[in-house]
Amino acid sequence: MRLTLNNLVGTPWKELPCWELVVEVYKRAGIQLEPYATYWPDMNSPWHEVKEPEVGDIIVMNLYGNNADHIAVYVGEGKMIHSTEYAGVCIVPIDRLRKRILGVYRHKEAQND
Repeated sequence: MRLTLNNLVGTPWKELPCWELVVEVYKRAGIQLEPYATYWPDMNSPWHEVKEPEVGDIIVMNLYGNNADHIAVYVGEGKMIHSTEYAGVCIVPIDRLRKRILGVYRHKEAQND
């Protein structure tokens, strides 16, 4: 999956919270996503869990408790793009939040080059 991240980094969280960021990244890759609530916990979801992330996979995390409450997109080279209230859209090393990761998922339409 080829990602186009132009003009996303630095966008304030109020303009592009985490799920909306994922929707925008996938839209730029030609994949239309439904609202977040459509997917979890839906057994017919287009997402399947994977062990190792590839570019474009989503990373589901728990930042504020025990349940999934945050999401990011893996961009390669050990980094992910996500959006937080305090930093807005940013690219960070995946290791920074590794202990918070609940799972990594790949969309059925995502193909890596």
